[in-house]
Amino acid sequence: MKQFPFLLLTLLVFAACNSNKNKITSKETITSTPLETTSNDIWEDPPMLLGDFKAEKLKLAPYNEWFVPIYKETILDEERVAYLATLIEDVEILGFVGSWCSDTQIELPNLLKTLNHINFDQRKIKLVGVDIDYQAPDGSNIEWNIERVPTFIFIKDKQELGRFVEYPDESLLEDIIKILE
Repeated sequence: MKQFPFLLLTLLVFAACNSNKNKITSKETITSTPLETTSNDIWEDPPMLLGDFKAEKLKLAPYNEWFVPIYKETILDEERVAYLATLIEDVEILGFVGSWCSDTQIELPNLLKTLNHINFDQRKIKLVGVDIDYQAPDGSNIEWNIERVPTFIFIKDKQELGRFVEYPDESLLEDIIKILE
């Protein structure tokens, strides 16, 4: 009888975790997803950023609630950022991010502040918002094998140099430098 509450709790947790899973797997379903989806659609409030978007959108509500404070609080190591500038000149960045993800909410403002500081060409950055199943509306997550966010892919001469995935080993800046060296 003492085990009954534990078994009941375990059963309820298992049922709750599996009840909301609705994984999008076909490209047709992904393509038909609206660019901004509300909590009624994918259990998210505020709306998710889905598909291609410009960094400027992060300065607008509701994303500015997390983007602006982290951007302002990011302290840059001037010497290391200057070194990054010498490495990143001919590099393009493809970023898969989840506006709902706490790692994205920390690392994306850090990345953009660093790149803005060195006047990195914004046309060389492509940001793609994904849903909670890491699916992009255009299916590009499949092509790039995205399993976690944020994923920042560094590309030079159409060749992938490396990736920053989810959280840093050392710091975002140092991890990027290691990728580009």
